Amino acid sequence: MALDDWTRVSDNVFHAFHVHWISELAAALNDGLLPEGYFARPEESVGTFETDVLTVETGGGGESAGSSAVIRPTAIISPPRLSPRKDRRISVFSAGDERRVSVVEIVSPGNKDSDRRARNFEEKILVCLASGLHVLVVDVLPPTGPAPGFAAAVARELGSASLPEEGRAATSFECQPSPATVRIYHRSMRVGDPLPEVPLFLEPGRHIEIPLETTYSSALRRLPRLDRDRLGESPPSS
Repeated sequence: MALDDWTRVSDNVFHAFHVHWISELAAALNDGLLPEGYFARPEESVGTFETDVLTVETGGGGESAGSSAVIRPTAIISPPRLSPRKDRRISVFSAGDERRVSVVEIVSPGNKDSDRRARNFEEKILVCLASGLHVLVVDVLPPTGPAPGFAAAVARELGSASLPEEGRAATSFECQPSPATVRIYHRSMRVGDPLPEVPLFLEPGRHIEIPLETTYSSALRRLPRLDRDRLGESPPSS
């Protein structure tokens, strides 16, 4: 299935789809994508941030989890300082052997409609990276003035201007602890094109491939027919 133009429907419709997509991704991860010892859980908040995210945790066994196949990053950044931002922190939980290792974030219209909200979203990603979490950001929405491209903004904050400033992209951030390095895997997306598979890192150097296409399609089927028809309408003639 091709990526839809979400400007054809209201933000409320996208919010409903957003909830469904998070659910479909969690189900796919827990139904066999994740290696034994890992599980995914939708969460409404992480630390001080109000958000809808999908987190991946482990009960151990990370040494052999996921694929160790070499994939080429879009950028490798050795930031001068990668430390938690003041007053914006995220906890990495350890209950027994359990610990959070990854976060999946699907961008919503509210993340992009003001400078303050766009900056808060960027800070959230930076806090996760500072905590050693791997992050996957999926943005199927067009760029806005406050948020022309989240991946590029985060990369600039870390000291690199190598990523394109664009909306509609899937970007995976891999944390390497020693030396402190962030590897970025960036996939551009276009309306009308199939959604790509993207890596989600469970440990440094070990990842799984996330099937955006199949989970997107499953989430879309859960919308009312009226909304799906509007997404499938031909653009009006000029």
